Amino acid sequence: MRPPLDARTAPSQYTVPTPARASSSWSGNSGSSSSSRSPARRRTATGYSNPVRGDRQRRSVANATSAGEKMCVVPAALRYAPPAHVAANLLSASPLSAELRAIRYVSTATVFLGFDQRTLARPLTGAGFIVPPGEGRILAGTWITSKWDGRAPDGSVLVRAFLGGARSELDVTQENDESLVTRSLSELQRLAGRLGTPRFTSVHRHIASNPQPSLGHRARMVRVDGELRALPGLHLAGAAYDGVSIPDCLRQARVAAERIAAA
Repeated sequence: MRPPLDARTAPSQYTVPTPARASSSWSGNSGSSSSSRSPARRRTATGYSNPVRGDRQRRSVANATSAGEKMCVVPAALRYAPPAHVAANLLSASPLSAELRAIRYVSTATVFLGFDQRTLARPLTGAGFIVPPGEGRILAGTWITSKWDGRAPDGSVLVRAFLGGARSELDVTQENDESLVTRSLSELQRLAGRLGTPRFTSVHRHIASNPQPSLGHRARMVRVDGELRALPGLHLAGAAYDGVSIPDCLRQARVAAERIAAA
């Protein structure tokens, strides 16, 4: 048995969004994704070697790239923002590694479902809802098309369910797509009323992507800051350190940028 609709059976106007390209009809992208590339890190076909340091760095990089030489750019400062457990692996030679690895992470999933607006029991007004602990088998529901325009074809709605997390008995890494879609549809309809049969579904897992600061986290961050002072030029930022929200992460990035500019 398959989910109600997937990429193999969906009409052409319903395409599963991918990290590289969101669908022009159904889109789960809420505008929060971004990518960046260092202008100096223009990779050549042969890779990198020969460290480049000092005031000649920019000119040397440009010359080496145009000549097709191998090179390795050694920056004066680095703002590093992967999940803490990824940073721990890459800083394995530093005492920082153990501190970063001790920050717990959990996995979650988001399930997108598209419906014909005519099958709804009631209009999906507002932004959605959060489920109190113990009151349901999902974390929250979001009315995507009530929050943002252009997320679904005319006459359709797109909704999203959040599953997993620290207090859930559900391990989203062990459940298949069909199970997550079925649970999401059942809970959304139980809590918000009839939605109908999905015309579109898409499941996205976020594996070990949600940090869970616990008792003692502030003291750990004091130790992390102490270790960072022994590594001048390295700056950590992200949800694992000083606040998990998007504004928290932006604030940390700005602070790191100001410190780098002032150095």
